[in-house]
Amino acid sequence: MKILKPIDCVVISAVVEAGGVLDSKTSEGKMRILRSASKLGLWTAGPKKPVLRDAAKAKHDLAAFGVFLPRQSSGAGIWALNVEGFAALRGFHDKVEYGFPGVYLFSYQDVPERVKIGWALDVPKRGRALLKQGQMAGVPSVPLLQWIVKSDDPRSLEGALKAIFKHKKKHVEAGAGCEWFEISVEELSHTVQYLEPHADQGPPSHFFPLR
Repeated sequence: MKILKPIDCVVISAVVEAGGVLDSKTSEGKMRILRSASKLGLWTAGPKKPVLRDAAKAKHDLAAFGVFLPRQSSGAGIWALNVEGFAALRGFHDKVEYGFPGVYLFSYQDVPERVKIGWALDVPKRGRALLKQGQMAGVPSVPLLQWIVKSDDPRSLEGALKAIFKHKKKHVEAGAGCEWFEISVEELSHTVQYLEPHADQGPPSHFFPLR
């Protein structure tokens, strides 16, 4: 059984949504791919080309595995499901391991210095939910997931981080709620290194590489 990566699921989801055949050269086809990537947290409002490029590579790999018809059969730019190969992936969603517990740093594009420190048992899922909300704390802007820290005890790590930054007077008091802080990614990263030296941390692309 092939172990699927998140980008593989993006491609499969986009083609299934298109009815089994997707023309990746058209604007509609590209938007289906990006919409699928957004649902899985692999794309928000950044550059489109890296996502589309990685999706094309993933489609090529899936075609070699038999999930899609080869280019010679479907035509250039046409992504067509191979029914037998796709059926062999039954239960593939149980093999995709992109959910994990951790702490995240969330902000808005217009005010990146004002951030939220949160925790979740499934950080990618929580991040997608936050992005869909569109507005929080009365700040209309483009939402941005800046930083992720994997942790086996994210609730305790979040509490420790908030306590440290409140002690350092980094807490935003006026009208922003108790979970907003004025800190940089570097400040968070250095503090995490002090609290959990071996924690895996980085931007979303560190956990969901697009290149």
